Amino acid sequence: MSNSLSRAQKQALASALISHAADYLEFWDERITRDEALQDIDINAAAEQLSVWLKHLPGKDWDQRLPLPKP
Repeated sequence: MSNSLSRAQKQALASALISHAADYLEFWDERITRDEALQDIDINAAAEQLSVWLKHLPGKDWDQRLPLPKP
């Protein structure tokens, strides 16, 4: 059995990851109360950083709850 993903599978996985990142930010206040390491991180800074990381994923899907990545 091959471990390689098809292009469509990679894009679907990337889309799911982007969506989950947006969900994570949507409930940021709840998340930071459970994770001491996140408590000093501003939600806007977190959103910008996630956008930087996620912009390199395959596909063209983007969740509007995340800031658009800078080119």
